[in-house]
Amino acid sequence: MHRATAVFAALLFATGPSLAAQTTIASSVGHRVRLKTDSASEWLQGTLVAADGDSLHLRTDVNYQLVAIARGAVSQLEVAHGTHGNAGTGALIGLGIGAVAGGVWGASQPGCAAQTWCFDPGPAADAAGGALLVGAAGALVGAIIGSASPSDQWEPVSIE
Repeated sequence: MHRATAVFAALLFATGPSLAAQTTIASSVGHRVRLKTDSASEWLQGTLVAADGDSLHLRTDVNYQLVAIARGAVSQLEVAHGTHGNAGTGALIGLGIGAVAGGVWGASQPGCAAQTWCFDPGPAADAAGGALLVGAAGALVGAIIGSASPSDQWEPVSIE
C-alpha cells in the first residue's frame, strides 16, 4: 500500500511542472496576451481573438483595433494569468522616500532653546528619529498605494 502511494506521489510531482507549462496558443484565445515581433521592441497587448495556421488576430488594448500578425514575425508571446498586488514594492519605495525626508526634517530641527533644560542628543539622533518615524509612515502609505495597483502575471507561451 505504501509503495503505491509513493509511486503515485512521484508521478504527480514529476508531471506537475510540465502540466502547468502546457499553455498553448489555441487555449489562449479569449485571454489577454502580449507579444513582441522581430521588427518592434515594444510589447503589443490585447485580447487574442483567433489563431489560425499562419497568423494571430488580436484586439489591442490601446485603441481596440483588430490586428493580424504573422506567426513567423512573433518573437515572444505571453498570456496573462491573473494579477498580483504591489504592496511590498510600494512599501519599500515609501520607506525610502519617507526615511530620506524624515532624516532631513529631523536634522533640521533647532534643538533646545538657550538657558532651558531639555534632553537633546544632537542632530544625528534627531535625523535618525525623523527617518524612523516618517519612514514608517511612508512605508504604510506606499503599501496601501501598491496594493491598489495590481499588475498582470505573465506566462510565456510557445509560438508553434
